[in-house]
Amino acid sequence: MRVIEYAARINNVSEACRVFGVSRKTYYKWIKRPSSTASQLCSRAGDASPISRTP
Repeated sequence: MRVIEYAARINNVSEACRVFGVSRKTYYKWIKRPSSTASQLCSRAGDASPISRTP
């Protein structure tokens, strides 16, 4: 999942969740799941690109 990879790369879960529009609670649920389940979630979610936010 891109958000998990991004969080690992920047070493900041909170920032990654903000960028992707995902709650930290959801992020940690995804971390606990087996990788095959996480892949299925990704494919159902569609585009896992960071969301655009206008200040």
